[in-house]
Amino acid sequence: MADAGQFTIKVADGKMDVSEGLTGEPVCKVAASAESFSKILSGELNPMMAMMTGKLKISNPGEMLKYAKIFGLM
Repeated sequence: MADAGQFTIKVADGKMDVSEGLTGEPVCKVAASAESFSKILSGELNPMMAMMTGKLKISNPGEMLKYAKIFGLM
């Protein structure tokens, strides 16, 4: 499966905005192959296991935990 691309997600005032490409200075970067990310979202791959095996890379896990529910990871 080809990589799906790069996106910027901004969460502010209870709203989430997604745009294609990278903009601004990130507070938290999340990287995964399109296949791994798809499996995480579908529940086939546990996010914690993906992190431990290097399939999911998060630059600031503490920050990501704040938003894990929004992304369906918890």
